[in-house]
Amino acid sequence: AQLKNGLEILWDLSQTIQVFAPVELFGTLRALCGTFTKSQQDEFLTPEGDVETSAGAFTQKWRVEDSCRDVEEPTDTEGGEKACDLYPERRDLAADICNIIKGPEFKACHNLLDYGRYYADCMEDVCSCEDDPVTCTCLSLANFAYACARKGQPLSWRQAVPACGIACPSGQVYLSCADPCSYSCAEIASTPSKCRESCVEGCVCPPGQTLNEHGLCIPVSSCSCMHSGHYYPPDFLQRRGKEM
Repeated sequence: AQLKNGLEILWDLSQTIQVFAPVELFGTLRALCGTFTKSQQDEFLTPEGDVETSAGAFTQKWRVEDSCRDVEEPTDTEGGEKACDLYPERRDLAADICNIIKGPEFKACHNLLDYGRYYADCMEDVCSCEDDPVTCTCLSLANFAYACARKGQPLSWRQAVPACGIACPSGQVYLSCADPCSYSCAEIASTPSKCRESCVEGCVCPPGQTLNEHGLCIPVSSCSCMHSGHYYPPDFLQRRGKEM
């Protein structure tokens, strides 16, 4: 989605969210994805204006409803100690799961990126995981796949890791390299001036369709029109003075 202020948000409906902000918003953003400054010291800036020191406390302050479950602190790895050193019994399982990064599913990226770094990140994620260890690898794998796509090499890897599969809303289809410029009816009407051209993975409408104001895929020709905040059905005509 692209907002009127130029902020662009991409979400894979699972674990990965990407935020792109124009330079005009520098120094004005704060949220779960951090800030938009030249310092990493204020990434945990809260709605109250203070800076938390832990991810759990920071996330807790951004809860918008009391019904949301409390946020637990991630596994403590202070002092630079690696999670796989803290939990050596998890190391073999982590290696078995993360070896997919070294396998054929990601082979096309091996000459484009330092895949060893992503493998190390994956190991840390699994060793520090308190839930399903396979699910904990999904973010590392998605980050690697995204970086590879940015290099011009999109990958289809999720079918090899069923736990990382993305269930799309009814009527939408999953693509490993989707067109981020597939506008909704509202975006088509407003004619966005910019669009990030590199492909992204995610759920999109089938060819020839787009999202309406209810989030459903419909033929582009069936899009309603918006004028002065009101929706009008397709082919709607209204005479205003001498204009139609």
